Amino acid sequence: MVRNALTQINSGSLFGDYGKKIKKTAKLMLKHDMVYLISTDAHSDKKNYERTNLLIKYLTKKNYDYELLLKKNPKKIIDNKIIKQKQLDNIKTGLGFFKKL
Repeated sequence: MVRNALTQINSGSLFGDYGKKIKKTAKLMLKHDMVYLISTDAHSDKKNYERTNLLIKYLTKKNYDYELLLKKNPKKIIDNKIIKQKQLDNIKTGLGFFKKL
């Protein structure tokens, strides 16, 4: 039996709210197509709006598909639809990806 998992990070991880190591890890995971969802982790409408705008600007600048990460994939989960996962062949094992963390 194959079991898969989808990885979600939040905007605070990308913006360094939880420290440099978490920020580095979140960016590395995003770079290697290991992230399927990004949340804002905001608990108020104003903060959520501001954080989402910053997140969209960041993702656009880095050429990531923000609509996929912020809208399409979360909608698929709500609708109980399958999210196609990417092959992680480009990540080296052993001293590769996780050594960078």
